[in-house]
Amino acid sequence: PAHTAYPTRKITREEAAPVTLGDAASSNRRTIFKYIVPDVLPTCQLLMGLTQLEPGSLWNTMPCHTHERRMEVYFYFD
Repeated sequence: PAHTAYPTRKITREEAAPVTLGDAASSNRRTIFKYIVPDVLPTCQLLMGLTQLEPGSLWNTMPCHTHERRMEVYFYFD
């Protein structure tokens, strides 16, 4: 369980903090829309973003990697 409670609220795409990364030459140009991060709203342990690939880009998580202190989950959809 979280050690602090915060009220539930809707976060719109306009409120999310966008970060553009990668480049077209390596087929990984993408924008990460950070929805649940401290800069957008108070959060205890959860962080969440949505990655949108640019046309012609094919991947966003390579090379494969792990995190020592956190878990990372991916949900893919069209």
